Amino acid sequence: MDQVYGLELVRQGEIAFHVDTSAYKIISDMWQEFEKCNLKDLHLYPKFSFAMPIQKGSPYREIVTRK
Repeated sequence: MDQVYGLELVRQGEIAFHVDTSAYKIISDMWQEFEKCNLKDLHLYPKFSFAMPIQKGSPYREIVTRK
């Protein structure tokens, strides 16, 4: 599906369309200001929090903390 066509579908109804950063240029050229204000970004890959339990006084504690 073409980006211009997909963004036009987003403009007409409440659907999501996966695009790269070049879509911002299309949106800025073709959409009105009030339409741009209604857009929201959805993050596909949320940040991953990493936790590792380490025993108190372990020699590995400093190594893991620095990495």
